[in-house]
Amino acid sequence: MDDIGKFNVCVNTVVNTFYVHNLMMHVVRTESPERSRHDLERYRKDLRDFGEKTLASYADIILSYLVIAIAGEVRNLDSRAFKIKNNPKKTKLAIKKLSEAGVCFEKSKARSVTQKQVLQSLGGSSDEEIKDFLEAAYEAFKYWKGSSTFGGRPWKRISQTALHYSQGKLDCGQFLDTVFTLEHHGGELFDKHPSFAVHTKSDVLKDQLEVQSKAKNIAQLIMGLTNLHKKFDEGLVELLRRGAAMQYWKRDLVQYCTGRAAIKKKSSEKKKGGPHA
Repeated sequence: MDDIGKFNVCVNTVVNTFYVHNLMMHVVRTESPERSRHDLERYRKDLRDFGEKTLASYADIILSYLVIAIAGEVRNLDSRAFKIKNNPKKTKLAIKKLSEAGVCFEKSKARSVTQKQVLQSLGGSSDEEIKDFLEAAYEAFKYWKGSSTFGGRPWKRISQTALHYSQGKLDCGQFLDTVFTLEHHGGELFDKHPSFAVHTKSDVLKDQLEVQSKAKNIAQLIMGLTNLHKKFDEGLVELLRRGAAMQYWKRDLVQYCTGRAAIKKKSSEKKKGGPHA
């Protein structure tokens, strides 16, 4: 599990990169410009490799964020103060497991305290331990009635999505495509930790999703997205440039895209270990 406190993450750049990459993959599968077979296969492989490495790194750090966001929310569950819908035994067992993972259910403790404790507890944990935490959180949200501002159905869906990805029920692409649409009671998702909140504009994200749902080709997608947010992963911009040279799409599309990493190590971390891959 990534220590998200060491990074700055712009989800808007992740969204741009993810959906343009998806459409690029579709184009190269269905169209064959007049180039040697070797050149075409090499380009397709590079595009696939980018997806497997870069998009997987996006999914993993967003999963880490969801774990921390879920921890900060589930701390509001208190069986003495909230109504348990129909399975108090399972809820109490979930609370026990969450407490062992560092969730503090004391009302006097801030969200950041629980997030820090869970990060310390689960940092470096195995995939199974992350899965166990998410299963307990899902059980808690499943049986906790919640309120208009805490818990309830939005967080049940958020925790279920994270759990399904950790269980392999969603692949990387399915997870990202789903997580961009999730919202808690406040109508956002990426505002629960400053590493994401400071660098992500939730209102722009919603507009980005609308653009990608309506775009009929790569030109419409890129033009629509760059009107909202111009940044894409540098590796994707280079792949766009190569694809334009091979006549998959027009060369002038690349000029609208600014190459910028979606995930950056904070300056103090850069000095210690260099930039995030």
